[in-house]
Amino acid sequence: MIAYLLENLSKSQWWPLPAWPNSGPDSLWLPCHSEDESTTLAAIREASKQLKWVAMATLHRRRGASWTDFSARFPGLAQGMLDTVEVESPNGLVAVTVWCEIDPTSEHLGELISMSRRARGKGVCIALKHDSVPVSNWLSSSIGMMWRAPLAVSPHKSRNYALLDGLIVSASLMAMIETGFVPVVPLDLHPSAGFVLLGRSGGLNLIAEALMPNGVISSTSDVIEGLFAGGGGVAL
Repeated sequence: MIAYLLENLSKSQWWPLPAWPNSGPDSLWLPCHSEDESTTLAAIREASKQLKWVAMATLHRRRGASWTDFSARFPGLAQGMLDTVEVESPNGLVAVTVWCEIDPTSEHLGELISMSRRARGKGVCIALKHDSVPVSNWLSSSIGMMWRAPLAVSPHKSRNYALLDGLIVSASLMAMIETGFVPVVPLDLHPSAGFVLLGRSGGLNLIAEALMPNGVISSTSDVIEGLFAGGGGVAL
């Protein structure tokens, strides 16, 4: 496995989201083949064992219909529920969003990541944090991502919807990073599986060194730029 530690994504023309106003986040890229993603995830888990994992996830149900909530769908994954919000549309579709701390050793972590990938981050996101970071910051910094799903299906979305959605993602990711979180974003399988961790170089360097004690950490962007040139990138 090769890790790519790149600084200031705002300078990268291939980065698909609107630029941050100041210096953009740094990033740790861990591309891999699909069959190796569970091994890569295990390596991230081991390298970040001093950190906590948090998640925000949105599930949908019809008003009055039976459904399976987050804890039942992913038994044992949530270690502590932080909050739950329900938003109902006029046609009776209810979006239930939960914020929680999660157990990275759970067998259901991969399922949550797949959910995030399928939704392309619309209502689902995962991050790492130090114990010193108040967990309440997770709710306020990630709540913008909750609104991406209703916006995507709204019959009233404007012609510049893609720009608006991108601005929501950029603002939310920067809010997470500035309040002490490291978003863990899956790559979109076209052509590569794996992950990118977003944050500041100091914290990402520590994770990279734990990931690759005897491996290769590259600072060149050619391989990552090639993912985007080939039509792939991040599942956002």
